[in-house]
Amino acid sequence: MTAYSITDTAISHSTLRQGSSGYEVEYLQFLLNSFYCDYQLIVDGYFGSATKARVELFQTDFLIDVDGIVGSKTWSLLEEIVPFSQAINSTLRQGSKGNEVKYLQARLNEFYRKATSSVYHGDRIAVDGNFGLETEERVRQFQIYQGLFVDGIVAVNTWGTLEYSVCHI
Repeated sequence: MTAYSITDTAISHSTLRQGSSGYEVEYLQFLLNSFYCDYQLIVDGYFGSATKARVELFQTDFLIDVDGIVGSKTWSLLEEIVPFSQAINSTLRQGSKGNEVKYLQARLNEFYRKATSSVYHGDRIAVDGNFGLETEERVRQFQIYQGLFVDGIVAVNTWGTLEYSVCHI
């Protein structure tokens, strides 16, 4: 098996879909496994139904077209956002911007998607990299549901609880 790094990037990637195979599929599976902790794909280089389903979840959580095809938009998000799943995250608050905010927004969407049958259910928010009022409100809701100090700021306790929650819901 090939060793990968989340910082591996290529100048351009092929469009991948069910039935594709090869190194790029292995890299895709590695990135998806790095982002999602609850179910790990077998990194075998074959884009089968399990890989397609995981791509569709990723697309759902990032509010992009859910087609199970890994084109330029999905590749871009994978390579921009997945590194934050392996990092100690910054404190984020209203006014914060960038890929780390996209990561937060996608994690919140994942949490609310997984919690559809509970009191935690909520609408998905835009993954736009801007920590505005909508993101702050969703953070406050999450903090209330989890019994955290409610300030709309994502610091160590909120990050830890969110990461734990998406892995154990």
